[in-house]
Amino acid sequence: MENLHLKISPFQLQLSFHKYLKVLEDIRDHDDVDFRRDYAGSVLKKIENIPEFQNGIYDFGFIEIHQELIRQVLADLFPVALTHNEIKAANFPFTNGTFNYTKRFRTILDDAGFDFEMKYRAVEEDDFYIFKCSIIILKFYKKEIQYNLPLYYDIPTADGIIKHYKTTINGDFIDVYPKLETTIPTNEEVDFLLENLEDIKLWKQFFPPESWVMKGFTIITLIDTTAEVSLQDLKSKLLKFDIENFTIDDDFTTLFRSYFNIPDLFFGIIPFNKKDRKFKRIEMFQNVLSNHAVEFLVEISQVINLDDARYQHLNFHKHPVIISDIEKLDEEIKNSVAFQILKANKIRSFIVLPLIFNTRLMAALEFNSNFKNAFSQLKLKKIEFIIPSILYTIQRFHFERINQLEAIIQREYTVIQKSVYWKFQQQAEEFFSAKMANKNYNFQEITFENLVPLYGQTDIQSSSQLRSSCLSLDLNTQIISLREIISKISDKLVSKFYIELKDFEEEICCNLKADTEQRFQGFLKHKIHPFLRECDFPEINNFRTNYFSKIFLENEIFYDERKKLDDSIATTNCELATLLDAEQIKAQEIFPHYFERFKTDGVEHNLYIGSSINPSLHFDSKYVSALREWQLKTVCSMEQKFHKIQKDLPIPLEVTSLIMAYNNEISIRFRMDEKRFDVDGAYNSRYEIIKKRIEKANIKGTKNRLVTPRKITIVYFSEASKNEFLQFLKPLQKTGILEQKIEDLQVEDLQGIIGLRALRISLILSI
Repeated sequence: MENLHLKISPFQLQLSFHKYLKVLEDIRDHDDVDFRRDYAGSVLKKIENIPEFQNGIYDFGFIEIHQELIRQVLADLFPVALTHNEIKAANFPFTNGTFNYTKRFRTILDDAGFDFEMKYRAVEEDDFYIFKCSIIILKFYKKEIQYNLPLYYDIPTADGIIKHYKTTINGDFIDVYPKLETTIPTNEEVDFLLENLEDIKLWKQFFPPESWVMKGFTIITLIDTTAEVSLQDLKSKLLKFDIENFTIDDDFTTLFRSYFNIPDLFFGIIPFNKKDRKFKRIEMFQNVLSNHAVEFLVEISQVINLDDARYQHLNFHKHPVIISDIEKLDEEIKNSVAFQILKANKIRSFIVLPLIFNTRLMAALEFNSNFKNAFSQLKLKKIEFIIPSILYTIQRFHFERINQLEAIIQREYTVIQKSVYWKFQQQAEEFFSAKMANKNYNFQEITFENLVPLYGQTDIQSSSQLRSSCLSLDLNTQIISLREIISKISDKLVSKFYIELKDFEEEICCNLKADTEQRFQGFLKHKIHPFLRECDFPEINNFRTNYFSKIFLENEIFYDERKKLDDSIATTNCELATLLDAEQIKAQEIFPHYFERFKTDGVEHNLYIGSSINPSLHFDSKYVSALREWQLKTVCSMEQKFHKIQKDLPIPLEVTSLIMAYNNEISIRFRMDEKRFDVDGAYNSRYEIIKKRIEKANIKGTKNRLVTPRKITIVYFSEASKNEFLQFLKPLQKTGILEQKIEDLQVEDLQGIIGLRALRISLILSI
């Protein structure tokens, strides 16, 4: 037994019944009920010649010798009628020294085994010390303070399930007082301590170890919180996973067994490979994971028709499968080869759930047991509480896996652009030479200095607002369809549905909130869709079939307008990026430079040119000028390309085009952690700040955006840049690509950026 009272404590402990004996004396002398007076008098008579009850007990052997007498003394506090229900015991104050157990408590300890040690779960010694000091403040100073230290016991059952019990402590029968030589802290000092709850040195300064006396006994009551604690532990363990050091160990099995209260529970999770449309085992965890129930369902689906009403309950791609007893399955299934998977692994009961994110089947989760009736609908309800955490972990695993794969590809396979390859090769040669000479070599940072940056973008206008608008249209269309269906149903429940649908409709039309979609999905999933699927009204059959054909079964929401928008953006990005990539090959012929582009809601690009990119070539400012002219022509071509495909897009879109003629030279540095180049240094980062701010800027003195559809906007920083671009515009005007009128605009003052100007000119687009 780990006795915490043997550790450093502000108390010198004395186990005593003195305070409770006063209660008995009061009953004996003043109680109105005869048998209570007689009982109290009888108990006091029995112990009058045993001074330890009053003065203090220092040997735990005394408890064992007088346990029956102690039981009689404490009978009022431990009613016999509750002994099989309450988990309660007397306690050597704030230690693990317990005695006088209720029958239920005694049974729990017996089941735990003779070698079981009662000890608090994850209690830091410093926290426990301060907790004990708070008892002094509460008892001696009569200050009501809120300092709660959760105390838990983890106790195994006879069949190995770990049960978690929260401890409540009744301290009514203890006295706290300072020793004679103890300096008593003032009220001001106590208040100061309460403002510094983390400073253990300070607490020990004012409440030194064993400077106070705690005399009496406490009563502890255990409350079974296994489900809550196991749930929190499961969530915590899932949220802390690290793909680099990810392990699924026996702790998961132990936690699941405690949470479900099933001693022989086994669990498994098997990812779904979308490309191959197959489940793929996680081989490294097969000693822990069980995927036999999933294997059975996959195999059985090959030999029976899951559309058959008799077998739809086995279609785990659509909903959870719950089999309480496999022997109750149809004979056709029991006679199949697939059924032998369950028999061979002694599975008698199981649950399999599909884990779905954004309409995509990510994995299947399985729980099984060797005992029949281990799983039921009630267990499914408990699973629902952990599904969000499991799904979140699966998502993280999925995205982290993608990132890891991309990192491997970048590390092993990415071709460095030819223009900067020489510098990487230089470093590799230095490393190789050092290795051959058995010397250590630290890779040097790869930087290119004194580069002129060129930035441009062709961005989809108001994409966020479009997404919100499409969501509203989808939800409204779904609400209209639902109203049409339920209007044909004579049932009291539908009136409630009408009210909720109306509330959602008003919210969507007037004030679409961030969680509207989520709440509407919950309303569909838990209320109206179960009703529609189960109700028996022949007059709605055709309407119902049509309605359910329009939803994604995984999230149960219409996705027509948003799919059109996603397809429109994807098509636009693909066409623009393809054109830009093709033109970039030509640009490299002007002068080698570093180029990068990004696809978001539109396409943006960066070019960096300077002598440091290729020192072997003579660099001249004319190459910068030539690339700026290329950039202008390419952006015009991207606009023309977009307007050719615009009419064929499922959702009408507009794009805006921006070019920034930045004057100052900057440096870029290869970031080893991200395997990409980035602007180097705080001063150079101003370039990145300007890029982000001008795309949202207005024309000075107005509320009109600087960038606007069907016009090219060129932000410039000097008259020289302005005149340069005016020369580039003339040929495009002559060839009928750009209009004659050129706007010369002031850009609104931005944070840290003032005095910017911009040229803006309309495109001539054939309709």
